[in-house]
Amino acid sequence: MVTRPQFAVPRSSKNLVGAMLVALPLAVWPRSAAAYRPFDGTDAAVADPGEVELEWQSAGARRESSQTTLIAPATVVNIGLAPDWEAVFEGQLETPLSSSITPTSLTAAGTFLKHVLRPGSLQNKEGPSIATEFGVLLPDSRAIPEWGQALRGSYPSDGTGGRSI
Repeated sequence: MVTRPQFAVPRSSKNLVGAMLVALPLAVWPRSAAAYRPFDGTDAAVADPGEVELEWQSAGARRESSQTTLIAPATVVNIGLAPDWEAVFEGQLETPLSSSITPTSLTAAGTFLKHVLRPGSLQNKEGPSIATEFGVLLPDSRAIPEWGQALRGSYPSDGTGGRSI
């Protein structure tokens, strides 16, 4: 009598295959999605002259190795200056939760000017909206004396929104 070798598949492999069979169809199934734009980009719209817009993230957390930091609040203030121009001021407070050595500090601070180069769908007109944003990155309150500059742009990815570059 000839015996066939028996191959036992570990239970964890069976679970992995089952999870993949469920996850794969969900990952490729077409559907619409909605998301909130993070604060590290821009869109191709500006505030009307004399108008003030406030973008505010109430609280967030960042974990790097064993250090956890509370980010609260992260704020962007947009002030309409003239047609198609706005001033942008942004920054965030960071408080280390894992150690009490470092106090709360102001980080990611900057001041920018934003200009709509081509009015489009975000201005209720035909075609894509295109804008640019340029300015100065400010030193933070941790006594790191670094200055910088930034140039950002925005163009529509699908005609309904914008994609930062």
